[in-house]
Amino acid sequence: MSGDLLSLLFQREATFEDRADRLSNVWTFGLLVLLAILLAWRQETYSPIECLSPPEMTGQQIRTTGLICWNSYLIHYPQRKNNNGSFPVDTFLQTYKIPVVSRKIYAKSLNGVDYDVYHTYYQWIPLILLLQSLLFKLPEVLFHVLHGYCGITFQKIAALTNGYQALTTSEDRRRISQEIAAYIQNWCSLVTSRWCFTGLHIFIKILYCINVIIQLSLLNNFLMFQQDKFGSYASTIFGWDLSWNSTPVYHSFRFPPTVLCMFDIPLMQNIHQFSVLCELPSNILNDKVFKFIWIWLVFVCVMTIGSLCSRIVQSVFPYFRKKYVVTYLQMSCEPPHSIHGNDVMKFTETVLGEDGVMVLKLTGDNSSDLLVSDVIGALYEKWSQSRSKETAAMRKVSDTEMLVRESAT
Repeated sequence: MSGDLLSLLFQREATFEDRADRLSNVWTFGLLVLLAILLAWRQETYSPIECLSPPEMTGQQIRTTGLICWNSYLIHYPQRKNNNGSFPVDTFLQTYKIPVVSRKIYAKSLNGVDYDVYHTYYQWIPLILLLQSLLFKLPEVLFHVLHGYCGITFQKIAALTNGYQALTTSEDRRRISQEIAAYIQNWCSLVTSRWCFTGLHIFIKILYCINVIIQLSLLNNFLMFQQDKFGSYASTIFGWDLSWNSTPVYHSFRFPPTVLCMFDIPLMQNIHQFSVLCELPSNILNDKVFKFIWIWLVFVCVMTIGSLCSRIVQSVFPYFRKKYVVTYLQMSCEPPHSIHGNDVMKFTETVLGEDGVMVLKLTGDNSSDLLVSDVIGALYEKWSQSRSKETAAMRKVSDTEMLVRESAT
């Protein structure tokens, strides 16, 4: 069972998808997995936290202090409101206030300053990235499971198209294209719905869009203060980090580079409170990584939404199906002597349908446009021959009926 799951996640032998789909389930999936491995390696290889401990502490106590502070899952930020009652994002930096990490909530601490309490997540960044990557892969896995109900299989198309680009003779290309044409024609003639596969593919694209939009929204809210949740993290990236003036570099409050760690130690039946200043060098890398992920997700979101809108428009209007078929008929190795618009429209609607055109488009995206042109040429040739035979038979019947009428008169 684990082998089947790994094959669904990483095997790329046979699939129906376009470039926008691969942007999510291949490039974004691989990027997030790579970043998760990088950050996990950074945490395990180098110390994720360095604390300025009192000189009386022993080496073991210093290591224990580092573990306590690293595993403190509550972070406190000082509350400072301006006259309008709003909360500036960079308050603790402008006022030289350092966030406090601890294992318990301090309502008021450090000279009576109130603190807003958040949970820390930088300890779990590799797992968060892995979860994000799996969500980008999930629509492809779902498509792989459900596409068989439409009567067509990825493996069959892959077996027929395998090695096509390496063929050098026109006879071999013609043989392969005719086999694929026969398979697609049989499939189109047997399916009861001409929109099953197309509807499934559009549904999967909608899942891709929902996934990237939700992840981008959650990431935007995750990186910003809760008081600024109606803003955009773009102001942090493009307003500060990419400025050419002397504006200092600000970090997301989720990844503070410096914290004040407060913890209690029982000594001689008394509880003593300790506070040490700690550096989190891993958070500097975490901050840059998540800024890059935010920009990448914006790009993926735009491309995915654009691909979905384009696919819906091309599927709804027959003009685009006709234009697609005409374009590839003209590219085929043996194009018809004359291509009439009405004939192409009849061929597209009666033989292929929207599902057939969709399969040809995805085959071209994953194999070769030359293959698609040869397949469409073979399908059109078969349809033309069949139509010519039907026309000849109808003429023969008509001529016979005329002779019968003439002999009767």
